Amino acid sequence: MEQVLPQTYEAELVEDILSLMASFSAKIYGKRAAENRRKNSHLRVVGGDSK
Repeated sequence: MEQVLPQTYEAELVEDILSLMASFSAKIYGKRAAENRRKNSHLRVVGGDSK
């Protein structure tokens, strides 16, 4: 079995901050993608594109 060493508080803080950044980035990119999908579907309806 592999022994796990305890992390320093700095390493734990860095890990926590990176996970928060990843979470917020995913939220922002998800909102942007949803907005783009909404805009594109509106353009298809208005423009008559059958894609």
